[in-house]
Amino acid sequence: MWTFKCYTDKEGKNEVAEWYCSLPEDMRGKVLARLNYLKMVAKSQWRHPYAEHESGGSPESYEIKFKMKSKMEHRIYGYFIEEEKIFVMCNEGVKKDKKDNKRGFEKAAKRRIEIENGERTTVEYDFLPSSDN
Repeated sequence: MWTFKCYTDKEGKNEVAEWYCSLPEDMRGKVLARLNYLKMVAKSQWRHPYAEHESGGSPESYEIKFKMKSKMEHRIYGYFIEEEKIFVMCNEGVKKDKKDNKRGFEKAAKRRIEIENGERTTVEYDFLPSSDN
């Protein structure tokens, strides 16, 4: 079982959590269902249409994919820490074209470096309204 953690900036802001909370209730349900599925399956099952590895990138870098009612393709970009069974969600974004996806992965890579250098932190986040996130 994977644990989800989210990047927090120097003020403690959690961009992924803020995005999730801003979604309409039915879309939050869709995101929650996807994350609950991914949480329970092996990394090898993190594949299309639910998630994808960054093509040509780090083997730990992935995007979690969501198609919303507006037909917009939302993404959560992050990376695995396999030995600890953690997936760190660094940022979210909307994929309109390949450039958007590239920017999303680049932002996640920058944030990963900040976390690994101790400049930023992560918090566990379970995406439930009643949680103490």
